[in-house]
Amino acid sequence: METSRDLELEEISPTISCHALVGISAPKTLKIEGYIKIQRITIFIDSISIHNFTNYKLEKLLNFFVYLVLEFQVMIANGGIINCSGKYNKIKLKMGEHLLVIHMISIKMGSFDVVLWVQ
Repeated sequence: METSRDLELEEISPTISCHALVGISAPKTLKIEGYIKIQRITIFIDSISIHNFTNYKLEKLLNFFVYLVLEFQVMIANGGIINCSGKYNKIKLKMGEHLLVIHMISIKMGSFDVVLWVQ
């Protein structure tokens, strides 16, 4: 069952910051360590990106089930566009004692494994 937050996310155009895309820390961002399954990952918490993203490389490493969707576009904060066709639902992301179950879009990006959107 989709929640109202899930429906809201689908109506918003996904956007990723340039810093998140290329793997560079910047003001108003935070880089932390976390886990998906037993794999240690680098998480970039970003106030500019709009949606949660994961590096496409994790797909095979963690054996995710990718939900193929009609190709859609992710905006880059500098005006560019990335074409995407996969997303993950209900990924369990552990950060310290906190566990998030989130939806993420799979894209090719720099050194970060996950980019989290904060509002």
